[in-house]
Amino acid sequence: MQQFQDIVTLYEASFSDEIVNILWEESCCVVRYEDLVHSPATNIKKVMRFIDLEFEMKQLNFSKNKNISHIKTPSFRQVNKPLYKSSLSNSQPYKKLLGRDVDRLVKFEKIFGYD
Repeated sequence: MQQFQDIVTLYEASFSDEIVNILWEESCCVVRYEDLVHSPATNIKKVMRFIDLEFEMKQLNFSKNKNISHIKTPSFRQVNKPLYKSSLSNSQPYKKLLGRDVDRLVKFEKIFGYD
C-alpha cells in the first residue's frame, strides 16, 4: 500500500491543472479503453492522426494479423485477440481496498474523464 501512496503523491506533485492542460493539448493523445472498445474506428483514427499516419481499415482487425511472432511481451496472448468488453469497470472492486486514499484519485478521475 505504501508503494501506491508514493505513486499517487508523485502524480499529485507532477500534475498541476496547468501542466495537465498543456500535456493534453500539445503532446498527448488520450484514449480511454472504454471509448476504444465502444468506438474503435473513431479512436484509432484519432491516434493515427496524432502520430501523423494514415488510418487503414486493417487496423480495426489487428487480431487477425498473422505477423505477431515478433511480440515478446507477457501480453502476447492478448495481442492476437479482438478488443473485449469484459474488463470494463474492472477497477471498481479495488476502490474498497484503497480506503481513504481513494479520495486522492478523484482529481485523476476527472482528468481522464471518469467523473
